[in-house]
Amino acid sequence: MTTTMSKTLRTMLGTALVAGAFGIFGGEAAASPSDYRAGMRELMPQADQWIAELTMTADAALTKPEVACGAQMAELALRGASIAADLEGTGQNAPRPLAAAHTQATRSVAHMAVAARAACGNPAGTVGVIASESAGYSASMLRINVFVARSYASGR
Repeated sequence: MTTTMSKTLRTMLGTALVAGAFGIFGGEAAASPSDYRAGMRELMPQADQWIAELTMTADAALTKPEVACGAQMAELALRGASIAADLEGTGQNAPRPLAAAHTQATRSVAHMAVAARAACGNPAGTVGVIASESAGYSASMLRINVFVARSYASGR
């Protein structure tokens, strides 16, 4: 990871943590499993779609490097940062057994967003980050998906 990517990642994660702290201390936070379940039910498809779009765009940038510097990649980087912040906020309500999985999913999305932001001039590096972070994201989301599906099936 380049120094610029590392610095950008730290900045994004720090911002997300501060935003999360304001969410905890600045307003009413509902911490029930049903609130988490409902939030993740909405957020999971958005995150999955974003990763699919990012993967396709980054793969295209390998053969057409100008794609890495284009508006679509910039928009994907911004959406990724927004999704990471949403995951950070939703994670405040995560049931204790899912906290580590939720943190990993959030971290993976944040890393991919930083890679998208740094794609111009290094599309291969972006593809590498996406590939490595997708594995951690997928494993974490599998666990979260099981919880959400079981919660809805049981009516809890």
